[in-house]
Amino acid sequence: MTRTAYGIDFGTTNCSIALMRTDAFSGGRYTPQCFIISPNGTPREVMSSEISFDTAGSVVSIGRRARMDVASGAADKLVDNVKWLLHNDDFRLRFGRNKEYTSIDLAAMMFDRISQQINAVPHNKPNGIVVGVPVGFSDHEKERLLEAIIKSTIAEGMKKSDIRFLSEPISAALDYGLELESNQKVLVFDFGGGTLDITLINMSVLEGEVLAKEGGHIGGRRLTTRLLTNLFIPRYGYEKLARELNLPKTQPEDEILLQCLFESGEGVELFENLDRCKIELSNESTSTLFLSRDRLNVNMTITRSDFEEAIAEELREAHDLVISSLREVSSKSVDMVVMSGGSSYIPAFRIMLQGIFGKDKVKLSTDALTSVARGLAITGFTSNDGLSAGIDDIVDVPYGIWDGQNQEIAVIIDKGVKISATEIEEARVDGIYETFRLVDTSSPFMKLRIFQKDEQIGIVEVPIVPNGMDNHFKVFFQVDKDKGWLQIRVYDVSNRKWLTIPFGKDKIRIRENWEE
Repeated sequence: MTRTAYGIDFGTTNCSIALMRTDAFSGGRYTPQCFIISPNGTPREVMSSEISFDTAGSVVSIGRRARMDVASGAADKLVDNVKWLLHNDDFRLRFGRNKEYTSIDLAAMMFDRISQQINAVPHNKPNGIVVGVPVGFSDHEKERLLEAIIKSTIAEGMKKSDIRFLSEPISAALDYGLELESNQKVLVFDFGGGTLDITLINMSVLEGEVLAKEGGHIGGRRLTTRLLTNLFIPRYGYEKLARELNLPKTQPEDEILLQCLFESGEGVELFENLDRCKIELSNESTSTLFLSRDRLNVNMTITRSDFEEAIAEELREAHDLVISSLREVSSKSVDMVVMSGGSSYIPAFRIMLQGIFGKDKVKLSTDALTSVARGLAITGFTSNDGLSAGIDDIVDVPYGIWDGQNQEIAVIIDKGVKISATEIEEARVDGIYETFRLVDTSSPFMKLRIFQKDEQIGIVEVPIVPNGMDNHFKVFFQVDKDKGWLQIRVYDVSNRKWLTIPFGKDKIRIRENWEE
């Protein structure tokens, strides 16, 4: 039986959604097709990841309209960068005393709007959802993203087990893989609004073996911010801008500066126009920053070389990430470099890649803005004869246990280990594990602090028998192939039985009623 899934690219600046469908243009074959989710004005297959609110905290608009509404005064507050707010447990967007939103609430609003738009298009409801995540997206962020999806209407009728995660650059590779006639070693340079994700992968049609992954917080939003801080403010003067837009007297760090800027319509319009200049400079040698508002009047010419000078640090970081992904192979062995994501249109980064790999090996995805969503839809597809995409993925970041004796994190699963190699073999009691033996302890629990890189993601408390009895355990680490997050199992060697542990960020205790 054919199975399909929504492929959702929940991006920092834009979202898109695709589904494997048939139509007259595909000759009856299933192909990944994106939905129109921004129907107003020029119909677009992407929707801006922005929400605007009025002073009472009611939603005014979602999508590109949100920024325009704040700039015009039709809305009071703009929220962007929703995906990265999921990292902060304590984030609250408050309006007065009675209304507040968490990051999960905001993400669920985005998914609700996507659901509303696609439900206007006749299509068969799919069996699941595959969501793209950046390289290094933490287990905790995935857990909260899953909560937002389940809370929204887009997952109506689905269970958590119907929802999967996949690295965004792998999705772009799968979309490119549909064009392949023979195997290729492909480097994907997925450059979006919030992150730059790089994957080196041995690729064939619908199959791939991941060789390396790198990621960094370099994206279009940061590049626009560099235009603001490295070019506009030095020319215009921060004191003057602060006086006109009621900003802090001393220029704060970038993220605080943007929050303050987005408090006013003029500030939102300034950032919007800087973003427009950035986009224009992908095709033109100059662009004009022009604003005429009550408190802010600007007429400034920006050249492409001005822009490239402003983003010099980001160009170096991107170059270093590419070189790091090639630590096991030569650049000459790479058959093709595929650029995806909206920021891939910026010429300086394409020229940088051509300098490493050669001009003939660097190409832009057919539609760089939606290639990730299309690849995610391919991942969630199974044909009538059982054909589906198969990717042998690797671990993004290391997992470990806190070593109290040496005061450091002892790595159990390192970055780059194949996810398939972490699978636990229950019958043989084998896999990736750490052994613990405790003798004559007065504590009723063995306490283990679990880390993902340098972030504590849980505490495991294994019940032990005091009064001198031998307590011997094997703590197994396994990465779930569908969610890409850590699962922990404990085997009681002394009593020859498995204990099961649920995933979670808070304290985790293995109890008798969790035994298998």
